[in-house]
Amino acid sequence: KSGTIAKVAEDSVIISTLPSSDEASASAGVLVSKIQQDVLELTKSGIYIVSPDDEQEVLHNALVEARAVIVLLSPGSLTVCQQLRVIAHSQMLHEASGSQLARPIPVSLPGFQFPGADYYKDVFPNVWGTYDNAHLQV
Repeated sequence: KSGTIAKVAEDSVIISTLPSSDEASASAGVLVSKIQQDVLELTKSGIYIVSPDDEQEVLHNALVEARAVIVLLSPGSLTVCQQLRVIAHSQMLHEASGSQLARPIPVSLPGFQFPGADYYKDVFPNVWGTYDNAHLQV
């Protein structure tokens, strides 16, 4: 399942990837094909791939109800607000819940480089500034 919907099924496995990256999208497809059978044995809710069109409330509810949150990190991932909000929101929910909610599981794809000090000084404020922090309230 992918795209904007009113509600993501409770107990889903959520996958977030860089929507503009063909390699990241292909990696998400491979991951789904590899884990789908095992996921369906654990939960009938299945797998949901986050869409850039998802409303923030839908995303919040999906993260609250998720069995797992997998974030595929590819080159450019941390320059896109969607990826940052999934990472930050799921981590904040995990911590606020006393570790009862799913912690984001980062998966580093080939070519992804962890950011250095310049990223946090120059890039992050510009990307994060495009996101309304009020939606991160738990």
